[in-house]
Amino acid sequence: MEKPTKRTAVSDSPLRVLKGLHPNRPSTPGKNARHFTSPVIPSRRIPSITSSPIPNLAPDDNISERMTPAVRLTRITSPMSVRSFSNPHVTLNQKPNSLQMRLQQAAHDEANEGKQLDLEIMKYEAQLKVLQSIKKQRQHEKDYEKLNQLIEKWRNVAQRASNYLMNEARLKIDRMGGIEEYRKRQKQAKMRRKKYQFDESLLYRLEEYIESDEFKELDKYDKNEILKKKRDAEKMSERIENGEFDLSDQDEDESEFTMEELYKQTGLDYKLVYSSHKSI
Repeated sequence: MEKPTKRTAVSDSPLRVLKGLHPNRPSTPGKNARHFTSPVIPSRRIPSITSSPIPNLAPDDNISERMTPAVRLTRITSPMSVRSFSNPHVTLNQKPNSLQMRLQQAAHDEANEGKQLDLEIMKYEAQLKVLQSIKKQRQHEKDYEKLNQLIEKWRNVAQRASNYLMNEARLKIDRMGGIEEYRKRQKQAKMRRKKYQFDESLLYRLEEYIESDEFKELDKYDKNEILKKKRDAEKMSERIENGEFDLSDQDEDESEFTMEELYKQTGLDYKLVYSSHKSI
C-alpha cells in the first residue's frame, strides 16, 4: 500500500514568511517591509544603561607637576603702545628721546601761540564794539542837532506867519472902533452861542411828557429824573432871558489884543511856537 504524499507546510512558502503568516493581510506602509529588490531592513537597537560601563571620573592619586601641561605664554600688544611701519612696538611709558621732546615742545608752543592769537582777536573785537557805539552816539548827536535846526527853522516861519495874522487882526479891531467895541461884540457872540446850545423846545417836550399816561406808569426814580431835567431847563431859560451868564474872560482885562489871545481863538498851541526852550 502506497503511503500518501505529504504536502509542503504553508510556513515553508517564502511569501508567507514575508507576510508574517497572514496571506490575506496587506503590508502596513511605514513599517519594516521588504521588497523583492531591497534587502531586509534590520530593526534599530536601543542602547541600555546596564550594558554600558560606568567611566571613572575621579583623578589619579599620584598627581605631580610633570603631569600638568605646559602653558605657552604669548606676548600681548598693549593698547598704550605705538607702532610704526618701520619701528617696533614703542611703549608710551618709556622715556622719550630728544626728537620726540622737540616735537612735543613745538606742539606746545604752537598751542600757546593759538591761544594768544584768540585773546588778541577778542580784545580787538571788544575795541571795535566800543568804537561802533561811539560812532552811533555821535550820529545820534548829529541827528539831534539837525532836528533842533529844523525846529528853529519852522518855529521862525510860524512866528512870521503869526505876526502877519496879528497885524491883520489889529487892523480889523481898529476898523470896528477899538478894543472896547471888540470886547462887546465878543460877549454878544458868546451869548448867541449859549442860546443856540440851549434847545427851548426841550422844555415844551418835557411838559407834554409829564402830562401823558406813560409818565404816570413810571416808577418813582424815573419820575424824579424827568422832573429834575424840567427844573434845570426852566432855570437855563430864565438865565438866558435875564442875561445872567458869566461871559467875562481873562483876556478881556487886557487893554490890547495879544498874540496869545489870537492863538486861543484860532485853536493853536501858543507854547509850541513861542516856547522858552529852543532845543529838545
